[in-house]
Amino acid sequence: MFNLMNTEARKLTKNEREVICCLLDNARIPDLHMAEKLKISTQAIGKIRKRLEDDKIIKGYSASIDLDRVGISSHAIALIKVKPELWQKGSESVKKKIDEMSNLTCLCRISRSDVCAVGMFVFKNNSELEDYFHEMQQDGSFEVVDLFQFSEKSIIKDDYTAYIKEHLRRSCRSDLCKLNHSIKLNS
Repeated sequence: MFNLMNTEARKLTKNEREVICCLLDNARIPDLHMAEKLKISTQAIGKIRKRLEDDKIIKGYSASIDLDRVGISSHAIALIKVKPELWQKGSESVKKKIDEMSNLTCLCRISRSDVCAVGMFVFKNNSELEDYFHEMQQDGSFEVVDLFQFSEKSIIKDDYTAYIKEHLRRSCRSDLCKLNHSIKLNS
């Protein structure tokens, strides 16, 4: 049902890390501007970007949408338990049911005896939210163990950019430390 493969992180070059940081700041930045900023050729930027895409490090480029302005104002985090009847139909049935949940934006498996997943959902308004979860309970495939409702305006932070940049900087410093240690050992 869930992909639990722990893929080994590929070691990124300094230029790859810098290209990723540029793209995190502005996914629409032209290669020419990145090349000027990083002081390398546009051809090198193109090759780096292609390699990052081919290696699935860059999974895509997307727009950041103001959900309130497109009429999506209600959110929910639900602690969910898959009912035994659905499990008995097999993991493909569970996956199919999850794929049908268009309001579901993120689903994470967790290890708790009473809950198997945490889901994040979006809705037009609270009425749609209430109808959705009422219908989900009636369907009998999933049990909502707990539900936390909130509005778009109550989201304080929804951005992982700073963490990724810090992670890339730390790995760069770590590489530099290893290089310095190696130089000292060889001296």
